[in-house]
Amino acid sequence: METRSCIFQRDGFAFPKNSLSLFPALAFSSEPGYLFSPSAEGKLHLFDLRNECAHDSLEVHEGAFYGMAACGKLLVTGGVADKTLNLWDVNQRKLLYKIDSGSSFLRLKFLGETEVVAVCFDSKESHSLRRYSLPDLKQSAIMVDLDLRSLATVPASTIEHKTKAEYVRWRNGLINQARSMLTDPEGMEPLLEQLRENGLREDAILLQAESARERDKPLHELILLLDLTEAVEVSQDNVPNLKRLAFLLEHLNEPRLAILNYEKVRSFVDVEQDILRLSNHPLLSLVPENTIRSDISSLESAIQEMNKDAFLNRPFKWRLLLSDGPATMFKVLRLQDLHDWENQIRTYAHSGDRTVELAKETVTMFDGKNCRTMNWLRISAIEGLEFPSPYVDFAIEIDKEKRLAQCYGVFNPNKQTASTEDLVDHNGTLALAYHSIFNQRNVRTWLNTLGEKIQQCDFAANAYR
Repeated sequence: METRSCIFQRDGFAFPKNSLSLFPALAFSSEPGYLFSPSAEGKLHLFDLRNECAHDSLEVHEGAFYGMAACGKLLVTGGVADKTLNLWDVNQRKLLYKIDSGSSFLRLKFLGETEVVAVCFDSKESHSLRRYSLPDLKQSAIMVDLDLRSLATVPASTIEHKTKAEYVRWRNGLINQARSMLTDPEGMEPLLEQLRENGLREDAILLQAESARERDKPLHELILLLDLTEAVEVSQDNVPNLKRLAFLLEHLNEPRLAILNYEKVRSFVDVEQDILRLSNHPLLSLVPENTIRSDISSLESAIQEMNKDAFLNRPFKWRLLLSDGPATMFKVLRLQDLHDWENQIRTYAHSGDRTVELAKETVTMFDGKNCRTMNWLRISAIEGLEFPSPYVDFAIEIDKEKRLAQCYGVFNPNKQTASTEDLVDHNGTLALAYHSIFNQRNVRTWLNTLGEKIQQCDFAANAYR
């Protein structure tokens, strides 16, 4: 008659409480020869069966845990209280990877050597079956609304087929439901949260980007697509996202960045015409500090450009045209060139011992399609004449053929030294300054006032004959 005897017995320790009608499971791995046991306090207990059941313990969770699965030197544990899934190297007692799942883990089982399947506790009435890939524990499939307490009798082939079919139906249903709410981002958020909790962060971001596009929020869409594609390896799967990003950058007047993203996908799709078209974009050859942007003419577009530059980690440097028009004082002050204007303004300033800041410049005026090089006299400051803002310059251009002095009011973001290294704060300050003066674009009035001041100088009388 066969007899059995106990070769080892140790003092007891607290198992997790049986509040879920589930008995704690043990796990065994023959390679290191360990028997593993969960506990109520979050400790993993290890027994070395090759060394007289020598006992060791390891802190693996905050609070109770039930689920464990072993494969060679790898052990996966899932917490009930902390809702985390952890991958361990038991030989080195080292945590290799950890994720927060949003659900409690009841049972775990290896599928081969590269995947783990888990029974998760979602609510009192519902469990879910989830699959995770190793080593990053990325969730790849899910079955919901189950009543499943064990994986011991579930064949791997059944799990493979069922989880994929259920997962596809569940994911597509959730995405379609979210797409019906693109114009209501707040109403869509609970659905996006479900996607994130189940490892579908990319789908959630793409839906947010679609929502931004639907609501005509290009900068918001740009931020989302950059976040999605920044750290992703280029493959056939993410070509549509990179092409959309390149298209968006082109329409946001970022030709250099658009070209970079088109080049990422040129081995998968034909984008040569797009790259060639953008290579001839005039903005590629312009220097922001020496360029006047007349194409950024609305308050909304200017603020968007400043916010865009902050997100792209650069200070806003383009000069913006506030207003322009003929100076009526030219008919009174018959000055023929910029040199005459510079002398007369300096004379006026000197007569009152005023500080004057003038400079003749060659600048480029860009209207969104064409560039025009022009010479003008920039007036940065004259003591005794109040400027609308510390960021405003005035300028005079002479058209000798039309006998006209054209005057300009320009928002110059480079006029003041940045008060902070934080680009969000810096560009935010510029946005506030631009907003405050946008409706005070009285350049002709200001320059005509300057002309009247010059006329008051006796020694300049010859200029008015």
